[in-house]
Amino acid sequence: YEGPIDGHNVTSPDSPVRGDMDPADLKRLISLYDGAIHFVDAELARLFEGLRARGLEEDTLVIVTADHGEEFFERGSWGHAHTLYDEVIQVPLIMRGPGVKGGQRWPGQVRHVDLLPTLLDLFDLQAPGRLHGSSLWPILSTGVDVASPGEDAPDEDELVSAPIEPTDGKPVRRPAFMETSR
Repeated sequence: YEGPIDGHNVTSPDSPVRGDMDPADLKRLISLYDGAIHFVDAELARLFEGLRARGLEEDTLVIVTADHGEEFFERGSWGHAHTLYDEVIQVPLIMRGPGVKGGQRWPGQVRHVDLLPTLLDLFDLQAPGRLHGSSLWPILSTGVDVASPGEDAPDEDELVSAPIEPTDGKPVRRPAFMETSR
């Protein structure tokens, strides 16, 4: 590749990243992103090997997640601060550790706000007050969702006041991705 995409100037005002960029440049941009994901995968493998070598693998809870995904002009935008499409909001939540039933993929919605209640439940600790979110521990430990429908409905003041209108007419979906590692 001999184009302008080198990974260093992709967010600057003079960035060559734009909707009408050469397809080879877009391919390079996506390859750099995929390379970053591969790097994280390799570092996680190193972490798990280090835990295994120290005899800590079975006693350590590891949680892997992300705060956002990226768009690569699938709907005209790039980056992560402009829309609420799946490319941006659907992120991994991978958990491995004691009591976690491994090899599960949960199709239901999970949220980052569910992490603290889950950890409190796992470690049998009391919440310091009312928390938003629900514990995922029943799902993680058994592989079965035991929550009641409608449980943890948001308070009136938590709701967004205006509906989100997608520009392409497709509905905006909420994230639905949780895996457990063996």
